[in-house]
Amino acid sequence: MLPAFPFQRLANETYINGLLLLFCKNLEMKVTQLSVEEK
Repeated sequence: MLPAFPFQRLANETYINGLLLLFCKNLEMKVTQLSVEEK
């Protein structure tokens, strides 16, 4: 049986990376909307 710890850590890192990616994309969309509204 595989040790749970490294797998759990990998899953956590993947999850966090996913959240960061979503956060950045949301931010990017908001910034784009703002600059479009300003024009």
